[in-house]
Amino acid sequence: MTLLEKVKAGVNEPRKVVRAVNQQYDTRVRRPDVDRTRVFEADWDNLLLLDACRFDLAADVFEADVAARWSGGSNSEEFLEFNLDGYEADDTVWVTANPHVSKYDDRIFEVVELWDTHWDEELQTVPPEAVVEATLAAAEQYPEKRLVAHFMQPHYPFIGEIGRERLPSHGSFTGNGIRTNGRAHEDIWTLLREGEVSREVVAAAYRENLELVLPHAEELVDVLDGRSVISSDHGNVFGREIGPIPMQLFGHPYGFRLDDLIKVPWVEYPADERRSTEAGEITTASAENTEKREQRLRQLGYLE
Repeated sequence: MTLLEKVKAGVNEPRKVVRAVNQQYDTRVRRPDVDRTRVFEADWDNLLLLDACRFDLAADVFEADVAARWSGGSNSEEFLEFNLDGYEADDTVWVTANPHVSKYDDRIFEVVELWDTHWDEELQTVPPEAVVEATLAAAEQYPEKRLVAHFMQPHYPFIGEIGRERLPSHGSFTGNGIRTNGRAHEDIWTLLREGEVSREVVAAAYRENLELVLPHAEELVDVLDGRSVISSDHGNVFGREIGPIPMQLFGHPYGFRLDDLIKVPWVEYPADERRSTEAGEITTASAENTEKREQRLRQLGYLE
């Protein structure tokens, strides 16, 4: 993008300019040295990720003791960059409902792309049952590999009763909205910022999403061999005032260091017996699969 194009973009979308300035301040001035966790250096055989799960919500909902860690990013893209740029997870199978992971299929032994194969058109997301089923299949197929099970919940769309009955139709989890029957639906954070939905209802639907997904993650803890950890890639913010240029922040934009966004739960479940793991050769997706993946990401709003 040329300087002139950047200036025009700033004139047309001043909110994005303000957010960018605040993001630079957050990472370079206010909090440049957060000790972020590199998940592949942690001690686990199974890492169960609950997408966009705030630490305070997990501490309130989980029955287990919930420790805190600083995430590598304030959204999925930054979390993956932090953990996989320059690293080869050649001993890991990543079962994912989140399309961002597929961008790193050349750095992970195997990526199981549930966002492509188990997408629920009605819910506009991947249900947690599909993640459990695919993770158990991966554990059987690859007994010598570490496993990541990446659930989409509690990230919106909210699939519980509150979310489906008390909130309007809204965009898919990309944050860019989708089109249904020719009509665009805004993402939930835009609706919240514009006052079209209640913060209390959104927060209740978000909590309900965690309550719905948690039993599925705990099922994997009970069934899988080895040491398991339940954690998250990032949190969420519901309209927090930030600066130095005053504005309200919603959702989970890239590159911020607010507690609401990078303080995540870390719940360890030790095991008497550990799984023996070994590295394997990483093979990237075929050209046909890559094209299909990019088409899906474009439909979801990740690619122009």
